[in-house]
Amino acid sequence: MQVSVETTGELERRLTISVPAIEVDAVVEKKLKETAKKVRINGFRPGKVPVMEVQRRYGQSVRAEAVSEIIHAHYDAAVAEQALTPAGLPKVEIQQDEANAPLEFIATVEVFPTIAAVQTAAISIERPVAEVTDVDVAQAIEKLREQKVRWVAKDAAAELKDKVVFDFEGRMNGELFEGGSQKNHSLILGSNSMIPGFEEQIAGMKVGEERTIQVTFPADYSAEHLKGQAAEFLIHLQTVEAPQLPELDEAFFRSYGVSGDDLSVFKAEVRKNLEHELKEGKRLYLKLQVIEGLLQENPLTVPRALVETESRRLRDQKLRQMLGQNELPDWAQNFPTDVFVEEAERMVKASLLLDGVRTLHSIEPDANRVKERIEHLAARYQSPEDVVKWYYSDAQEMRNIEQRVLEDQIVDHVLSVAQVADKALSYDEVLKGPQSKALQSADTNPDN
Repeated sequence: MQVSVETTGELERRLTISVPAIEVDAVVEKKLKETAKKVRINGFRPGKVPVMEVQRRYGQSVRAEAVSEIIHAHYDAAVAEQALTPAGLPKVEIQQDEANAPLEFIATVEVFPTIAAVQTAAISIERPVAEVTDVDVAQAIEKLREQKVRWVAKDAAAELKDKVVFDFEGRMNGELFEGGSQKNHSLILGSNSMIPGFEEQIAGMKVGEERTIQVTFPADYSAEHLKGQAAEFLIHLQTVEAPQLPELDEAFFRSYGVSGDDLSVFKAEVRKNLEHELKEGKRLYLKLQVIEGLLQENPLTVPRALVETESRRLRDQKLRQMLGQNELPDWAQNFPTDVFVEEAERMVKASLLLDGVRTLHSIEPDANRVKERIEHLAARYQSPEDVVKWYYSDAQEMRNIEQRVLEDQIVDHVLSVAQVADKALSYDEVLKGPQSKALQSADTNPDN
């Protein structure tokens, strides 16, 4: 085999590979003999078909199969010989494929970028300093109560936080417009589910009442023909229901897995869960800033193949969320990925830079930290010992945990050399994360 490599782009390599004719012919001959043993042709006993007859009938397809195998094997060998690190599948062009002649082909492939150094010293990080307060606990308990709210019919006028069912009929310039009318629409007033000003004008209405309200669609409304347009809606209110929150009693506590009727015990359990979330939130808060800092300080060209793969993954993930199903229909593969390319490129860059830090500083998962993380995750469950055993018995879960711990160790390394300043934050501010949409999209493994 003869191999020559040409650099045709920052990350693109063009391999010209020549395989001697004697080697190609040997593979073709072997395949012809194998085919002769398996093929059935009228007039010949099974396994007794002459090779020449197989050559006459199937020579072209047999050679094509042999050439495909030869290309695959010699491409892999050439990549290893040249110490290349392909970032995707090659584009193969056959230059010569004739009997009694060398097989020549060109394989064009992208390689991973070489990361000789990762700049970290100039990265600025805000380290969140926060704790769970009594107010946080009280707010969390109210949210838990709201999850089990009961709706009770009322005769009085509708108020914000009430649930209403109504018919509406929308008009612009006195004319009905597409999508502007609906029967039996359910809405919690104050949820901001409708366009601005809509819900507030329903407040004060009583069951059976009709009212015409005036609104203006936002300039960035999703329907092009409605953007910035003034409209009026005739509202017919059918029902009004007030929220009734459950009492903080034994039945309520039991519904969340806490036995007894002691409120202080329930509060302690809620606080423990919030502290777990806060610890995870701090970890992610730091990680997002580290990733953003790495991206800003280390411009990097990444393989298109990796970006395309990540774009498809993000597209499929979004479609699964929208469709509410794990298995995607066939048409999903034709759904465009353009909208995900920018985010995908950031994620690929972030992943390569994090791995660059790992490689340059020989960072490997720490067994003690793996154990600590598993115990931390298991602590949320009623039988943490069983959960710990389950993690250690599942090879895939252990690999996931080790990867998360490894990322934490990489983040810790960057923090040890970056410019870090403490910043006092509330529980909610930590969980919202750094105020940057770009940062949020850069999180490569949001472990919760």
